Amino acid sequence: MTLQTIWPLINVTDMERSLAFYRDGLGFEMVASWEGPHGVAWCRLERGPVSLMLQIAAGEVPPPVEGQAAELYILCDDARALHAEFTARGIHATEPQNMVYDMLQFRVTDPDGYPLWFENQV
Repeated sequence: MTLQTIWPLINVTDMERSLAFYRDGLGFEMVASWEGPHGVAWCRLERGPVSLMLQIAAGEVPPPVEGQAAELYILCDDARALHAEFTARGIHATEPQNMVYDMLQFRVTDPDGYPLWFENQV
């Protein structure tokens, strides 16, 4: 038996704000969703083979604490080109850096404070 993929679920406090970030800013496409009383309550987004889920958080959710929250590392073929694409769409991103472990990476932070790293092997 082999594992196929992982779909992380991110609890968000404002779905429209999160969709604007992930869909409009990062270029993900909504491929599945279900509606709640106030609009989209859950959805699955894809960009190429990368997929993640967003869900409206039940109640108050404290912002993630750096070093204690899950961080998503997304491999890509050209981190510099992706960085240029994101920043052209108004996404704040750190500058791409060559890391000691042979990866070129940059970070964006979603509206609820979750860090996402985009990287390619150097």
